[in-house]
Amino acid sequence: WHLGFDEVFHPLNHGFDSYYGMPSNFRHDPRSFKDREAIAETTDLSMLISNYTQKAVEFIANNNNQPFFLYLAHNYPHVPLVPNPAFAGKSRAGDYGDVIAELDVSMGTILDTLEEMEIAENTLIIFTSDNGPLPQFAQDYKSAGPLRGSKYVTFEGGHRVPAIFYWPKHLPKGEPCEVAISSMDVLPTIAAITGAKLPNDRILDGKNIWPLLMGESKEPPREIEYYYNDRNLQAVRKKDWKMHLPRTVEDIPFWHKGGNKEFKELAEPFLVNLAEDVGESTNVASTNSEIVDQLLLDATAARRELGSSKTTGTAQRKTGDSRVLAQTTRKPSQPNFIILFADDLGFNDLGSYGSKTILTPNLDRMAAEGMRFTDFYAQPICGPSRAALMTGCYPLRVAERDNIKRIHPALHSEEITIAELLKPLGYATGCFGKWDLAKHSQDSFYPDLMPNHQGFDYFFGTPTSNDKKVHLFRNRTAIEKNADMATLTKRYTDEAIGFIQRNKDQPFFVYLPHTMPHTALAASAEFIGKSERGLYGDVVEEIDYNAGRIFTTLKELNLTDNTYVFFISDNGPWLIKNQDFENGFRPTDHGGSAEPLRSGKVSTWEGGVRVPAIAWAPGRIPQGTVCNELASTLDLFPTIAELAGAKLPGDRVIDGENIMHLLSGRFENTNADKTYFYYFLSHLQAVRQGDWKLHIPRERHPQWLGNFAVNKHIHPQDDIGFEKPALYDLETDIEESKDVAKQHPEIVKQLLALAERTRKDLGDHDRVGKNMRFFDPLEQRPTKPIAEWMQK
Repeated sequence: WHLGFDEVFHPLNHGFDSYYGMPSNFRHDPRSFKDREAIAETTDLSMLISNYTQKAVEFIANNNNQPFFLYLAHNYPHVPLVPNPAFAGKSRAGDYGDVIAELDVSMGTILDTLEEMEIAENTLIIFTSDNGPLPQFAQDYKSAGPLRGSKYVTFEGGHRVPAIFYWPKHLPKGEPCEVAISSMDVLPTIAAITGAKLPNDRILDGKNIWPLLMGESKEPPREIEYYYNDRNLQAVRKKDWKMHLPRTVEDIPFWHKGGNKEFKELAEPFLVNLAEDVGESTNVASTNSEIVDQLLLDATAARRELGSSKTTGTAQRKTGDSRVLAQTTRKPSQPNFIILFADDLGFNDLGSYGSKTILTPNLDRMAAEGMRFTDFYAQPICGPSRAALMTGCYPLRVAERDNIKRIHPALHSEEITIAELLKPLGYATGCFGKWDLAKHSQDSFYPDLMPNHQGFDYFFGTPTSNDKKVHLFRNRTAIEKNADMATLTKRYTDEAIGFIQRNKDQPFFVYLPHTMPHTALAASAEFIGKSERGLYGDVVEEIDYNAGRIFTTLKELNLTDNTYVFFISDNGPWLIKNQDFENGFRPTDHGGSAEPLRSGKVSTWEGGVRVPAIAWAPGRIPQGTVCNELASTLDLFPTIAELAGAKLPGDRVIDGENIMHLLSGRFENTNADKTYFYYFLSHLQAVRQGDWKLHIPRERHPQWLGNFAVNKHIHPQDDIGFEKPALYDLETDIEESKDVAKQHPEIVKQLLALAERTRKDLGDHDRVGKNMRFFDPLEQRPTKPIAEWMQK
């Protein structure tokens, strides 16, 4: 990497999703890292090329179905040289030649991998070196060829390096480019090829050299090339003329290793014509005074703009000491955020919510020290619930790939997640657990819609639910197939704690969406058989225990005063997994309880969408508070934005509301007109305003649902339709047992009007709302009902 040793300079803080390698050269830091974790205190240098190559091949294999950028920055042939035993002694150039031979084989392995994946013709490869060879190799093996000098100096041997651009069927085959170009040109050229926009708030010295590579131009990208050595401008080149500038020993950087022949001091300009004298052997300044004068003026202008060892340039961007950067990364107003997201946990499954058989002391303590919500809503099914949490929007509003509404969303890359909201503010972002926003499959999901592409620096978890199996990923690499489900709760928490420890000195966002207690259920040996509620209770009690580990970590790291923790379930309990619905829950039942609410998961009855929710932030959230006001997962996105100082995106509708007034205990500031819309997939089924909830007329099993069998998920007595609107007063009838629509026709009329207004804005199963989002260049306003293009 060699672009800074401290955390603020880490590759994962500079656009990379994953990292494997050494921070610098062996003598600076002998360790090896995988992402932010040190995996070797002393790196085995003999296997370095082999290990890098293996990781590069894995990366290509894991990303061959999407565009990728692979930066393979070998340490060799930098010293110390420790050849791989398979190559040692095979070269005529000693250890130096041995490692270069292995580099060549490595390059062949990369090429073979691209061919095997059938993506070679759609992959641009750029091979080059960071600088010229060490003086000893330039001398012993003539490795700079006809060029004078080596690494450390501004002769051509220090700056002019091999460079090969390879792209079958795109670039001319075997064509030399004899125009001066630079590694600076790689960024704007890649931007031009991919259609990426270059930043307009800074000067870029590199230029798009695609026309040169294609043989369509022979014009150099810059009129002048500048040869800096550290902060000292030592030479300039214009076309074939190169002039070394006068200098004193004061201007020489500490690493300059040459003798006087390498111009440690230079009293007068030294001019050469590289077309005639590539070895820079003869000074022709005395016979080309006009060129010398012009190049001196150019050098003066460059020093004024770019700077020098004695002057800060007018266009030079600010630099800073890493210790200062590390101290100023966090603003005093930037708290940490942790969201613990259970899967299918019932309203009644925590002690603080009424459970008598499941012991949850840590979450109960969280409620006692924070705020417990009684009227907090999620979506009725897994994927949509995660889409709502991550974007602050009803799932029907958010864009999906190919403009298709799925049962479990494939969240479009143009949507903005909480992680993407926080990253520009310097937050470290980590996701640990079940994602379920890249298709509902352990095998055939969209890799480019996984967490590392949706704002998260780090991911450890699984693509979706544990219906039959679980595959584990670290970032974008599959690390374990058919993982032991009994280990998941602990492993997710272990990874989250490690992330917190690594990022304790900067603001962080931890999203921990547990796989459990979605079935199949599994708990570790320490918890099996411990709960009166059977396996389901064991699983919940293990989640509680690991939540306690999070709180302990925050206390040990002195982070409790600057961290917000939210515990929520993604939807109600999966009642169909319980065998006896009439006589309470037995230890053999594998679903939870929503009592006293009606029904559970996959319904828009209260038991399907009203979930346990606890907020904790000592000193900021009033201790032991119960909030009876309406709130939902939609509200976390704008609330976290407010707390972190982030601006909400202005180019889209956000459905959530900033609920800082609730978290602060200022319930008197509640919006009396706040409304919640109960969508099941693409169908608006109910509306709540205040304590009034209206179920809208609907068929029991509407045709538009297609193959989705609601009756395989929902409590049988709740699998009904409504011929007429049904109104319930949730304050007096939380069980939704008494329809009072006839007694309150004005309320029915009011809520039906709200529903119709929302249909126009947000859509329904038979129409597209005007503010639904579509980002792909496909049909954006389908004429057929949404249900016809809904896909599982």
